[in-house]
Amino acid sequence: MKPLRVVSGVIATVMIAIGTMASDVPSNESSIAKPAVAMTPTNPHPFEIRSQRSSHAVDVSTSSDMPVLIPGTEPEFDLIAEPGSAELAVVAEVGDPWMVSVQAGQTLDGLLGDAGFDAGARAGIAAALSLEYDVRRIRPGHRLSVKFGADGSPEAMSLEVNDGVRIDMDLVGKPVGRTVVPSTSWVDEARELAVDGSLYASLDQAAVPPGFAVEMARLLRETYDVRRNLKGGERLRVLWSRQVLEDGSSIGRPRLTYVALDAEGTRLEIVWSQENRAQTTLYVDGEVSRSFLVPATGGRLSSAFGPRKHPVYADVRVHTGVDFAAVLGAPIVTTASGDVSFIGWRSGYGRVVEIAHGSDIITRYAHLNAVTEGLALGDRVSTGTVIGEVGETGTTTSPNLHYEVRVADQPVDPLGAIDLSSGTGVQDAAAQLAVSRSRFAATLDGSGTERVAERS
Repeated sequence: MKPLRVVSGVIATVMIAIGTMASDVPSNESSIAKPAVAMTPTNPHPFEIRSQRSSHAVDVSTSSDMPVLIPGTEPEFDLIAEPGSAELAVVAEVGDPWMVSVQAGQTLDGLLGDAGFDAGARAGIAAALSLEYDVRRIRPGHRLSVKFGADGSPEAMSLEVNDGVRIDMDLVGKPVGRTVVPSTSWVDEARELAVDGSLYASLDQAAVPPGFAVEMARLLRETYDVRRNLKGGERLRVLWSRQVLEDGSSIGRPRLTYVALDAEGTRLEIVWSQENRAQTTLYVDGEVSRSFLVPATGGRLSSAFGPRKHPVYADVRVHTGVDFAAVLGAPIVTTASGDVSFIGWRSGYGRVVEIAHGSDIITRYAHLNAVTEGLALGDRVSTGTVIGEVGETGTTTSPNLHYEVRVADQPVDPLGAIDLSSGTGVQDAAAQLAVSRSRFAATLDGSGTERVAERS
């Protein structure tokens, strides 16, 4: 049964009379209001509630607190007032979609139950939806809506997920879904500022996304410790992009493109590859210093190497690698060329792939949801080869990639001095740096292209 919209306080007495308990009411924005006043059997005015969504009327008599269903009663009107009252009781939301914003702990099955679908219908919808979207990825903030026809039967459903993506379901007959991806573009923004206080605070004051401070610190850590060495007055240049819909609203996370820090007489520059966003290159005074490839597509560093409080066991343990939080199913790529030396399960690591680089160095990719079909022991892989997808197997609390580097079977900091990608080459590094500098300057003075490629 489709939820009804409350028009006045009279519905409170009605819902008590027909046996609706507050504990059964879904706690979402489309729920019926909780009763404030109880109806007593001595009420002298029995009345009916009718809805266009039901072929039954409910007769609330004075002799019983329980409702009696009268089958075969055809709906005649939407609004019923208690005799002698000027207040309206109930309006059926015929034609209006039922909508809810997903809250923590809610499931698709529970939400569909709230919308009035029986078990069989819920199973059919879930099966059709799973062909378009992994229902395990439904998260708080996603929105679900169901449209009902004039006869009260469901006609369509939409699930709005991340970054403006929507899954539409046709519910007339066998449920069929399709994914609707919005048209988007990328807008460049640039700032030049003097560091004043912490890097985070300086970015925030300059209207630069302050979360960039973490990524900058990570990429500079082996060359310059921004947390300890910044004294104030250093010049910082930042170029980033944000994804926007056709109405100009931003979606997703902004992404860095170029950073330049002038500190202690040295210019440190970071460039993100336009061909492969996971590839970054650090330049010191215009010369390539090192490069790094983030193995989880779209991942962000969520846990560093070294001692930490374990997220599951709550004790302090040495974290033998680094974690990159990413969406479930995101592609995982190799950070350097090598040979597949292990595919399988390793206790708390869950599903694992290991790559050998020479005789004493391996990289370990753990918590995988799946391994690339056809990947086998002994296969030779190059830098950037997709070997699996992000999962949450083993001991973990959310989808992420545990990335580990071991030298002579001892873990080392993957973000430290070992640069596995060196030697794989950064094509035309000087030209790449020149393009980034030019793009920053053009964006800063407003002469750059306002909306750049990647329309979808």
